[in-house]
Parts: sequence; structure tokens; C-alpha cells
Amino acid sequence: MPKYKAYYAKIINPKSNFEIEYFHNGILVINNLGKIEYCGDKNLLNIDNSNIEFYDYSNDFIIPGMIDTHTHLAQYEAIGMGKGELLDWLENYIFPLECKYKDFEYAFINSKVFFSKLLLSGTTSAFVYTPIFYQATRAAFLAAEEVGIRAYIGNSISDISNNFGLFYDLNTNLSIVKQLINEFHQKSHKLNYVITPRYAGNCSKNLMKKLSEIARNDNLFIQTHLAENKNELELVLNINKENKNYTEVYLEAGIVTDKSIFAHCIYLSNEEIEILKKYNSIICHCPCSNRFLISGIMPLNKYLNENLKISLGTDIAGGYNYSLLNEAREAIENSKFYKLYIDNNADILDIKEAFLLTNYLAAQSLGLESQIGSLSLNKKADFIILNNENINNDKDLEEILSKIIYLSEFNNIKKVFVDGVCLINQ
Repeated sequence: MPKYKAYYAKIINPKSNFEIEYFHNGILVINNLGKIEYCGDKNLLNIDNSNIEFYDYSNDFIIPGMIDTHTHLAQYEAIGMGKGELLDWLENYIFPLECKYKDFEYAFINSKVFFSKLLLSGTTSAFVYTPIFYQATRAAFLAAEEVGIRAYIGNSISDISNNFGLFYDLNTNLSIVKQLINEFHQKSHKLNYVITPRYAGNCSKNLMKKLSEIARNDNLFIQTHLAENKNELELVLNINKENKNYTEVYLEAGIVTDKSIFAHCIYLSNEEIEILKKYNSIICHCPCSNRFLISGIMPLNKYLNENLKISLGTDIAGGYNYSLLNEAREAIENSKFYKLYIDNNADILDIKEAFLLTNYLAAQSLGLESQIGSLSLNKKADFIILNNENINNDKDLEEILSKIIYLSEFNNIKKVFVDGVCLINQ
């Protein structure tokens, strides 16, 4: 049996310091452990050919698997549905849908569909919100394991009552969290549990303090929402009158850490920006959802200039497309609108940086750049083979990236690999 598998292709490989290397006559070599053995010019390969099984995709492109840092599993059935802003949309469309996930079989079947759709769109790693229920989250972990995606999953925790039963008391919430951690966190190297307080309007500060202790003790990621919508912001501050701003609520609860992912962050004060910088927290930009729910335009240029850690999220179903390439183009277009209508001095997001936000910069923000996000030696072999006939100039990298971002759809993705295993073949 060959020791390696090798793929001839045009290879685009992100590097540190915003550099991207391009191999027009490239080859990617994967070892039997599912890690990258070589990525570069095929003429410089120095491995015994008798140990390699070759695959020829010379007319196609290989790019790293993409990393979605904010999406909602149970909401995918509501894509394109609803009207109005965030809080009314949740009440009228999303919360009733999430209630269906009390049923394990329903949750498992739909979780498999959801994860398969992510893979079909080139997402190999995803940070996922499930409904609050234990069975819904158990189903998601089992489905992710079966489908093969790299998944960071957390149930959307709440202890503030609502009309849909999407809440538990503090002790029940903590019991479910501990059970899910014991059963599924790092059950395999592709499965991780994430502490997920839904947002500060659904969670008491006391509950969030307990959750932050668990996150700290078990070294877990935390994911939640921050400053997405003006009505949401007002609600949070009405509940937490002792706090000056939204971010301070999380800070006081211990939720602001270097492993915390805050989605949206449209309406941050300068003081809040300084808090996130101090604690090295991650902002997840969800431009498609921000527009669909009339939430606003996140000042991406400002945050990048402040050297904040930024990633991208599809935010299904506020976002209506599973693809992070779509989110990258939305980020570029949103930066143009921000420049036109809000700040004439703002820069438009560069095409290379937009591409990097789907892979290397996301991994770097998460502290996972030694494992995923590029095609460098010894990293996990998460990659995509993409065939885009719209790319008629295969020499100029910037033009190639622009075509990939603006003209690629799911049907341009031929194969998707996680740990060197082909999970999508179309």
C-alpha cells in the first residue's frame, strides 16, 4: 500500500504575514496520518515515487478548507424566511423551529443534512450553535462524527424564561453542559464542545459566571453574540443596568477571554473595542446576516486597523448562504458600502485579505494555525479541489482569487477533504 497520496493541481497556500504562495504546477502530498507531507512545486518534490499514489487535477485549484466561526444548525430550514429585525424574527420564525429539536431522531436527521451542506460548500471546520436541549446537541455531535466534518458545537444556553421553553434553571443548564463535555468533548480530535451562552439577553450574569469557570477549567472556546442589533443592545442594558455597555456585561461575567468568539459586533464603543483588544478576543464578521436582518454594517476596516482578531461566519439562517466564499464577497461589498455611506476614509477590504479570512486568518484568530488554515508541512490535510471555468487567467494570483471569491458556487467544488479523507466527491 502506498505511503502517500499526491494531488497535482494549481495550489494556493496562505502563509503568515498576509502572504499567499501560488504554485502553478503544484503538488500536495498527504501521508497516511492525514497530514501534509509536502506542498509546493511538483518539480521540487523529493519523495520516492514508488511510495506515492498520484491523482491528476492539473486543471483545477487546491485551496485550504474553510473555517466558519459562527452558524446555527437548527436554523437552516428557515433560510430565506421571515421579515423584520432580529428579535421579532427570532420570536416568529426561529424559536418555534428550534423547539422541534427536542426530538432526537428529527435532530439527528437534520444535523446530518446541515453538516453535509457545509461540506458541500467547502467548509471543513465549523463553530456551531444547537438548540438548548441535550438531545439536540447529542444528535449534532453524532451527526458531525458520521459526516466527518471538524466541528465545535455548543447548545445555546439560557436561564431567562421565554414563551417557547428554550430555557432551564441554572443547575439544569450546568448539568447538561457537564454531561455533554464528558460525552463528546474531544471524543475524537475532530469534535469539541463550546460553551455557548446564547446572548446576554437570555442569560443571567450568575449563569454566565458559572459557564466561564467551566470554560477556564476545561480550556474551552466560548461563543456568543454581541452588539448585533440596536433593540438587542437596549434589552441587554435594561437587564444589566449596573453596566455601562454590552461588552462590560460579558467582562464582569468572565466571558471575555482569548478563546471567546463574539459574533456581529456592529455597535461597539471605543471602550468596548479596547476591552476586546486587551483580552485578545475574536470578532466574527457575518455581513450577509447583518444585511438580511437589517442589523447594520460592521466597521471591519476600523477593527482591522485596531489589530483585532477577525474571522467570518455564515450565521445560518440570518445568513442565507452556506459558503464562506459568499461571506468573503459580502465582506468586500459591505466595506464598499461602509466607505460610501459612513466613512469616506475607510479602506475597502483587499481581495487577498478577504480570502485569508476564510482560512489562515480565521485559524490564527482561534489559535489553531498550527493545525488548520493552510497547506503547510504537518498540518491537518483539510483542503478543497475547485474547478472554476471562469478563471481564464491562471497566472495572476489576485485575479484568480477574485474569480474564486466572486464566481465560485457549491457546484465548482469537486472534492472536499478532512484529515486527508475525501468526504465530498462531485
